[in-house]
Amino acid sequence: MSGIGAAIIDFDEGWNQVQTQAINRLEGLMDSNFEEKEKLLTNKEYMEIYTTCYTMCTQRPPNNWSEKLYKKAQ
Repeated sequence: MSGIGAAIIDFDEGWNQVQTQAINRLEGLMDSNFEEKEKLLTNKEYMEIYTTCYTMCTQRPPNNWSEKLYKKAQ
C-alpha cells in the first residue's frame, strides 16, 4: 500500500476501518468477558489494520495522521 504511487488514506476512511475492524470487535469481546472462543483477528485482518495504521502515520504532510491517530485512540 505504501510506496511510489500509493493511494493516500484519508483520516476518516482509515479511522473508520480501524474502529470497525479492530476496536469495536475488541470492545465486544471485552463486554462478553472474553467468553467468545474465536480469535479476535485473523492474521490477514491484523496485517490489514497494521498496514492501514502504518500508512496513515508515514504519509507525507499534510496527510500524515500519526498525531491525530494517537490522540483519537486515547
